[in-house]
Amino acid sequence: MSEEALLQEVQAPWEFASQLEQGGDAAVCTVRELLAAKKEEVLRTLQRQGVSKLGEFRVPADLAFPAFGGEPILTLGSRRRHVDYESFWGRRLHALHRGPRPTGWSNTVVLEAFVVNVRGAADPDKDGLVQPLLKQWQAGAVGHQAFGIPAVQAVVEFKWRKWARRMLLGELACFCLWAVSFFTFTVLFQDEDERASLAQLLATGRGQATVAAEVVALLAMVPFLLLEWGTLAAYGWSGWFSLWNALDLSTYILQVAIAWMHLTRQVHTGYLSIACALQCILLLFRLQFFSRVFAATRFAFLEAVKEAVSAISIYLFFMLLIMMGFAVAFHVLFRKDQKHEEFATITNAFLTMYANQNGLLDLGLMRSSHNPVSAVLLAVGYAFVMGMVIVNMLIGLMSNALDKTNQDLATKSVLHKAEIIDELEATIPRFIEDRFKGWGWYPEWIHILRIDPDRLDKPSDDLASMWSSPSDEGSSAVEAKLQAMQAQLDRLEALLLHATGGSPPAASAAAAADSASSRGGAAGASSQLAAEK
Repeated sequence: MSEEALLQEVQAPWEFASQLEQGGDAAVCTVRELLAAKKEEVLRTLQRQGVSKLGEFRVPADLAFPAFGGEPILTLGSRRRHVDYESFWGRRLHALHRGPRPTGWSNTVVLEAFVVNVRGAADPDKDGLVQPLLKQWQAGAVGHQAFGIPAVQAVVEFKWRKWARRMLLGELACFCLWAVSFFTFTVLFQDEDERASLAQLLATGRGQATVAAEVVALLAMVPFLLLEWGTLAAYGWSGWFSLWNALDLSTYILQVAIAWMHLTRQVHTGYLSIACALQCILLLFRLQFFSRVFAATRFAFLEAVKEAVSAISIYLFFMLLIMMGFAVAFHVLFRKDQKHEEFATITNAFLTMYANQNGLLDLGLMRSSHNPVSAVLLAVGYAFVMGMVIVNMLIGLMSNALDKTNQDLATKSVLHKAEIIDELEATIPRFIEDRFKGWGWYPEWIHILRIDPDRLDKPSDDLASMWSSPSDEGSSAVEAKLQAMQAQLDRLEALLLHATGGSPPAASAAAAADSASSRGGAAGASSQLAAEK
């Protein structure tokens, strides 16, 4: 999805807010009052009365666009709900302005100022708006579209830009240290002497580097354990368990198991190598957890695969049944040819079917069996059913499923940010949250600034129509205009001839008139002939 499409998706819920009466009265309440009084229609209340429009003003375009930086909204926290929005935001825009940035010509843009009507909406944990909404989403009571509501979007964006983004980058740095240390350990571990004790291992420089990389990987994992513990305490096991958290838990268990087996010198078994190989894959998958919330890497591969497989799970089940049917058929057909390991057992036969789902089976193997004709026909039938029909249908279904997963990508990005924010807040000590409550990280009121996209100086969406072929009716109108222009040119030509000593203007004008009338008559005759045809 293009960046312009993402911005349009984010801007769509703001169309209703933009049409609100400027300075109109709206119900103001806290989060607890909202959840208690409007428990049956919390989302509808947030959608209709979640924000109020304070007003609008104009600023130079070269001041506004650099400040927004391609983002749909700007947010600021304040102790007051009613502010002089023009000076309030003017100071912020000038603070974000980083030198002159010419825009080609001097013009202005319309900025709209809003305020979230829920007092303390940015408060942490259950006191704020994010965690209750996330719990409803995890329970399946609301969809991800709820995070596109302007009030919710503003709260999430405020927290994200105020502190969560920087903390996530720190978390990403810890994860990179963990991953690099572990991969360094796996490289150094390859040529390690399995019979050496830990003391003998530490006596060598390579052994010291191996153990050091292993210890650094364990230490870099500790912050993530704290995050998981805080989230588990806030949501409980049922609310905590998800695909991402299951992946995280697997990496913790594997990392501890690898360190224990290596330091206790249980390296002669194959379990350590299996655990290291699996950990390498899971760590790279886990890296995509951070890619979901950044614009440059918004696509989440693991979630897309999960949703796509879930959408085509029934088709995959029948596909595996067809493979199993052919596997049993080949196993029975080759019962007198046990020398061919490909079909000696049903398991081997199924693996052979799976490995050759896109191509034709070995015809030489088919001809060497006791039933060559039947084996060849069965192989050709499998190639047609699986390679030409089933697999191509699977590709089409997978493509449609991926298209559906890419819908509402901007709203899903807000949801992912909310999840990260809530996970971080579950780990932040309570005294730090109380320290910033009412201002700083957790202000009483969230103010919003938005560029009105409907009043931007931009070309219309139907640019393609400017290059389309005109209709017959339009062609006639254009022809009439051309004839009028030609008459004017003839008159100008006559005036120029008179100015340079040519024929007199009266004669020239008469000649021009005669010329125009003759052309008009010819055009009329042509039109009459065309009508008769």
